[in-house]
Amino acid sequence: MEFNTKVNNTPKDFYRNGISFMKAAWRCYGKEIEGQYRIIDGGEFCQLTAPAVVNAAFACEMFLKALLLHYGISYKKEHVLINLFDMLPDNTKDKINQFCGMKDDTQVFRNTLSRHSNDFTDIRYFVENEGWNGMDPSYMVALAYNMSQITGYILQG
Repeated sequence: MEFNTKVNNTPKDFYRNGISFMKAAWRCYGKEIEGQYRIIDGGEFCQLTAPAVVNAAFACEMFLKALLLHYGISYKKEHVLINLFDMLPDNTKDKINQFCGMKDDTQVFRNTLSRHSNDFTDIRYFVENEGWNGMDPSYMVALAYNMSQITGYILQG
C-alpha cells in the first residue's frame, strides 16, 4: 500500500505537521488514562523518553517554521530551534516568551530554548555520541504544547 500526500509549503501545513508530532510526543511521554498522561501506571514505567523529546523538539521546529512562513521569512533547512526563533520578528518573540517562558525575562526563555535547541538531532543520535544524561522530557513536551497554542493563535489572527 502506498501513501501519497500532497504537501503544500504553507504555514498551516507546517502547523498541522507540528500537531502530529506533538501528539506523538504526548503518546511517548506517558500512557493516557482518563484524559491524563501517566508516566507510571500500575507500577509499570511506560514513558519512551528519547522518542518523546525527539517528537516534541521536531514539533517545535515545525511551529517555528510555520511562523516564519506566515511572516514571509525565508530560512535555511535546519533543526536548530534558537536559530529559527531568532529569525522571528521581535513582537512575535515577545508573544512566544510570554506564553511559553518561565519568567517575564526574555533572556531566561531564550537561554533555556538555546540549551534544548539541538534536542532533535542530539537525542536522536545519543547512542552514537557521548551518551545522554537522561533529561526529563517534560520541558520539551510542555514547550511543544505551548508552541502549538501560540502558533495556532497567531496563524488565526
